[in-house]
Amino acid sequence: MKTLGETIKEVIQNLLTDRFKVRVIVPVPEIPKNLEYGELFTDVAFKLASSLKTSPNVLAEELSCELKDFGAQAVNGFINFKIPVSKSIRFVNLNELDFLRGKKVLCEFVSANPTGPLHIGHGRIAAVGGAISKILKFCGAEVVNEFYINDAGEQIEKLGLALIGKSEEYKGKYTESLRERIKFDPNQDPASIGFAASQIIIEDIRKTLKNFRLNFDSWVSEREIASKYSKKALELLKDYIYREGDAYFLRTTLFGDDKDRVIVKSDGKPTYFGNDCAYHLYKVERNFDELVQVWGADHHGYINRIMAALKIFGFKNKFVVKLVQMVNLIRDGKPVQMSKREGTFITLQELIDEVGVDSAKFIYLTRTADSHLDFDVDLAKKKNMENPVYYVQYAHARTSSLFREARSKGFYDGYNEWKYDMGRFIFEEKERRLLALSAVLYDVIYTSAKMYEPAVITSFLMSLAKEFHSYYQSQRILVQEKDVRFSRLYTCEVVQRAIRICLDILGVEAPEKM
Repeated sequence: MKTLGETIKEVIQNLLTDRFKVRVIVPVPEIPKNLEYGELFTDVAFKLASSLKTSPNVLAEELSCELKDFGAQAVNGFINFKIPVSKSIRFVNLNELDFLRGKKVLCEFVSANPTGPLHIGHGRIAAVGGAISKILKFCGAEVVNEFYINDAGEQIEKLGLALIGKSEEYKGKYTESLRERIKFDPNQDPASIGFAASQIIIEDIRKTLKNFRLNFDSWVSEREIASKYSKKALELLKDYIYREGDAYFLRTTLFGDDKDRVIVKSDGKPTYFGNDCAYHLYKVERNFDELVQVWGADHHGYINRIMAALKIFGFKNKFVVKLVQMVNLIRDGKPVQMSKREGTFITLQELIDEVGVDSAKFIYLTRTADSHLDFDVDLAKKKNMENPVYYVQYAHARTSSLFREARSKGFYDGYNEWKYDMGRFIFEEKERRLLALSAVLYDVIYTSAKMYEPAVITSFLMSLAKEFHSYYQSQRILVQEKDVRFSRLYTCEVVQRAIRICLDILGVEAPEKM
């Protein structure tokens, strides 16, 4: 079933075809930043006015007259929609979207080096990746979550050297505790020591991600993939490889990169990029329709070289990279100084232990992934309306409390039968607004899927919770008049469902009591 926004888009498209004899692709109406203007809006009149030889204002007025059933109002060339209840109730009970049905998607995220525990930056990548995966699943895709284990290369040997005291690369209490957990001979090969340690670290990472309520369908070892796919990858890439000195380069500049990249070092060993080519060949051979990568923002320069390899491999499907910016931890109003090299950083597990999974995930997702995030630990620990996750969860708990009270007072009797009789609904503006917002939820999810951006949902949730809290405080819901009471309970039920769907997508619990 189409979303409310898609339905309006289709009506506009048909109007333009029938009345103006114009066949154009009309954008789906968007959700305005200021909800006072309505629940949806479109600027289609601005985009088409010149080609139709009219003004945006005139075209918006003409179109809005034909869209009155959707609560259309023309304002300075824009068309705003204050969705009437008769339309909203048709869209509030969709189970899921289906525009990605039949699509196979690989979602690779976190993929941290197994040289230490996950830190708070990895936590944000985990939250974003997990939410994107759930968004795509909600839209009908078959999604595989994958963690790529970087258990080969120089960093593993450096870890071994650090453990035997011959390197300053990895410091801190975690490395010290690792020495006690792994038994090794100081004269042993550092790479072997590092690999053994990396296996312990991977288990710690698995436990942390499980505690963060994240499940991965596939854990892929760089070492194993390199042994199976490196030779084949180099064979496929050979027409674009040249030798310079004793090293071999891939002509990535032919595909938009700023310089060619070393793929095999002068010592004959593959570079990290060389092994990544093998890994991406493994991705290609699994026939996914879409490859989604969630990387730290410092990997920005890596995108073009991977795209170059994919093109040479013949991959023609969708390749998406979502870059996630840094996290600054704030405590007592001040930034916490951290250094990965010195080992003075806050681990994701420590953050989970201090603020809880729900607060951590929700706050990670309050800003768009491409924006820096200040994570206020003191705010995340608060059990009041200042904490954004508490604010949203409390709205859900309030709806649950209302239904418990209704049942205990006998005010619920006959409700389920009543709500299927559409003729007796009694709604005022506050109910209309809440139902309309709940109806555009599916447009919010559609938008977040198109943008690969969970923060779209988080922002919507805050707006919906704000509207509900205002409604709850100003409106008596459990009144004697049955039709009025049931209409208000129905509004609360719809809001509760919308909040629950969104929280589930974000990986946050929807409590019945608080």
